[in-house]
Amino acid sequence: MRAVLIGMAILAATSAYGFEAYQLRDDEIDLVKAAFSAALKDPDSAKFGKFSAAMKDDQTIIVCGTVNSKNSFGGYSGAAPFVGEINTDSHSFEVQKLAQTDAEMAQVLVRCQNAGAMPAL
Repeated sequence: MRAVLIGMAILAATSAYGFEAYQLRDDEIDLVKAAFSAALKDPDSAKFGKFSAAMKDDQTIIVCGTVNSKNSFGGYSGAAPFVGEINTDSHSFEVQKLAQTDAEMAQVLVRCQNAGAMPAL
């Protein structure tokens, strides 16, 4: 809980310097979803929330959002926020962090806030 409070304090003190709001194209959304399909236990169960994105000065796209998928027991584990990057040169997406704990959630939210791409929770 302390980590979440610290994260929220940092969140409030940061800005989106060096980023510009960005609207993901359909092919970029498909790229993000495909990356998760390769990593989840039950890729067909993935339910995504709204995506939010921002472009860095170097043309890298920061993508934030939430994903809910089935766990090993076959039940949904709850929407987890994530942050990742689309490399526009190689047209690839890398998940940087999928929050599993409160501390990781704070890290994801701070990263997304810094980019100006807060996911809808």
